[in-house]
Amino acid sequence: MGLQVVDTSSETLRGEEGSGLSVGSQTGWGISGGYNFSNRLAILGDWTWSKPSYDATFLIEDTGEFETISASLNINTLQVKGVFYFTEGALAPFIEAGLGWTSNIADGPPTTGC
Repeated sequence: MGLQVVDTSSETLRGEEGSGLSVGSQTGWGISGGYNFSNRLAILGDWTWSKPSYDATFLIEDTGEFETISASLNINTLQVKGVFYFTEGALAPFIEAGLGWTSNIADGPPTTGC
């Protein structure tokens, strides 16, 4: 079991004709854990989340004016991994495979436009 501290770095993207997106940096949290089925086989999982703020600027087609909305994202990441150790002992080569999923859900009203 473990506790994670994760960083969502800030990012600014510029689109055509003045549209853009600016996401602020945010410290997030997570939990992780694993289970050893044997000395050579284990399953691991973790879940992290953060809530960075963002500003989105877009052009309103009908008026030709720009609008900026400010809101925050709920970012959740879930990951499950399997590990196979080729040998037993303190130093063991291994292979790992996993599946993960990340959701970015805007915390604000839906808006349409280009």
